[in-house]
Amino acid sequence: MDDPYIKKIMTTVLLAILIVLTFFLLRPILMSIIVGIILAYIFTPLYKGFKKILKSPNLSVTLICALLIILIIIPFWFLTPIIMEQSIKVYFA
Repeated sequence: MDDPYIKKIMTTVLLAILIVLTFFLLRPILMSIIVGIILAYIFTPLYKGFKKILKSPNLSVTLICALLIILIIIPFWFLTPIIMEQSIKVYFA
């Protein structure tokens, strides 16, 4: 067998093993990473618009983060009592 050929195979196998191990390491937080990427993609145009108007990247990022927090917390704020009520009804049924 050719020595460079074995080196290529071993490098490929080692790289494949490292990719699989990295996937298993990141699997618990993979959904959070994907949601973060999607939110970043969606809110980038809004950030650029705020940055143009306000001329301050820090203030633009702060406003976008506050908007995202509000958009995430408000549905939970209103849905939590409904979910609690439904779960109590299911428990007693």
